[in-house]
Amino acid sequence: MTNNKHHIPTEAVILAGGKGTRLKEVIKDIPKPMALVNGKPFLWHLITYLSNQGIKHIVLSVGYKANIIIDYFGGNFNGTKISYAVETKALGTGGGIKYASDFVKGQNFWVINGDTFFEIDLSEFYNKNKDRQISIALAEMAEFDRYGVVEFDNEKITAFKEKQYQKH
Repeated sequence: MTNNKHHIPTEAVILAGGKGTRLKEVIKDIPKPMALVNGKPFLWHLITYLSNQGIKHIVLSVGYKANIIIDYFGGNFNGTKISYAVETKALGTGGGIKYASDFVKGQNFWVINGDTFFEIDLSEFYNKNKDRQISIALAEMAEFDRYGVVEFDNEKITAFKEKQYQKH
């Protein structure tokens, strides 16, 4: 039996450049992906999970207080190579992906938000979707006012409505 993890893309871009303004009272002067969860930065959990899934190279797209993330993870973390795409000005999601993709060696790679965790089997996801040009993993949320809304028909995205910020 073959191990499918050898056939999946082994590089990932993690978008970790945001300020985390909605969490500023809780996390103060650190980037949102460095917020502690069970005594470790959230990003530690995410990178560890990806490494265990067979990811060998991670490009961290960083901006706000990038030095905190760079100093913590360095160029190698638990056997996974770490590179940094440092945004000197905020590029947004699309700009961050485009810029970070220059640091990726392969043609196919994963893109993951640095403040989101889905427990998903990457090998299974890839094998199910490998014939598609692009695929996205989504989670159904009960309260989605903090998130964007994706509309789809027959497994194809038909619309995306950006999250609506509410003033409190």
